[in-house]
Amino acid sequence: MKITMILATLLVACGAAVSVADRSPSFTATIETPRSASPTVEPTKPPFAQPPLDPPSAIIWAIDRSDQSDRPYFFELHYDGAAMGFRVIDPSGRLILRLPIAGSGIFDRTTCMAALQQQRARGAATWILIDDPTLRELFLNGSTYRVEVDTVGHGTLTLPLEYSGCRRT
Repeated sequence: MKITMILATLLVACGAAVSVADRSPSFTATIETPRSASPTVEPTKPPFAQPPLDPPSAIIWAIDRSDQSDRPYFFELHYDGAAMGFRVIDPSGRLILRLPIAGSGIFDRTTCMAALQQQRARGAATWILIDDPTLRELFLNGSTYRVEVDTVGHGTLTLPLEYSGCRRT
């Protein structure tokens, strides 16, 4: 009987409903597993589909100086329209750089970022840090590069990559 009580206590601790009937010389233990309520799924917000937003129609690039020794440059993409991410590719389709939508960052008025944003009143920009070899490759081959743009509601667009002429290094 003592072992039965220990077993019943353990089973109860694990969440099972236990009923023990003491019968002479042996006993019977019945174990009932708890029934889980089948939850009903209800949306907390009604479904919403993002309407398409105007995609970029032009993308230009610029270079600013960073204070990081291993990646001393900001590679910036300036664009109009709405986008979710960018991939700079060479003519064969090889990925050169991937740029997510970056936070605003802090760029003073002497930077290309500030100058180009002022010129392009309705434009947006994103950036990543790059190293010296990447900067050299951009200046050597950048005129042949294209940009794949992940748009909002229009799939992926491919646009030419144009140099803005702005380099503050």
